[in-house]
Amino acid sequence: MKISILLLILCMTNFAQGNSLGREVYKAPIASVDFQEHSALSRSQLQRGSISVNLGQRQVSLVLALSSDCPSGVFCDAILQQWKVSLPLRSAYTGPCGLKIFKASTLLGSMSTSYQELLIMDYSNYRCNVKRMSFATKIEFKQIDFSPSIPNSTQQRLTLKASELRLTF
Repeated sequence: MKISILLLILCMTNFAQGNSLGREVYKAPIASVDFQEHSALSRSQLQRGSISVNLGQRQVSLVLALSSDCPSGVFCDAILQQWKVSLPLRSAYTGPCGLKIFKASTLLGSMSTSYQELLIMDYSNYRCNVKRMSFATKIEFKQIDFSPSIPNSTQQRLTLKASELRLTF
């Protein structure tokens, strides 16, 4: 009798875990942004931001609220610019030292003239690092624009730091 109850509990636990697999959403607030020097956003300042990895919908979203570099005496909070990018999740895995890596990317445009990529590295469970990092999550965004009429492509890069990716459902 005890064995039957134990097997029933074990089966129910596996069923419950199986139903929740892939529905996880990881989120973290953005702590800082390093803009590429000559980027259109390089004169902006981060007010708030977040990164979200939705495993069920296979989607990664980065949202930033940026303020312009305002002259003194001007009320800048009224000039908030929302910058958002959502990309399909291409891969998600955990490395041998506990590093979680999520990669999202897409080609944009009817002629596939632009490539966007988000790479998220969650170090919160990283066990192989000798020195302690000042952040838990590193995010790299890049956009490369190709044009048949222009010989060189243009690139935009952002490096962001965030707190630990927290699991929500």
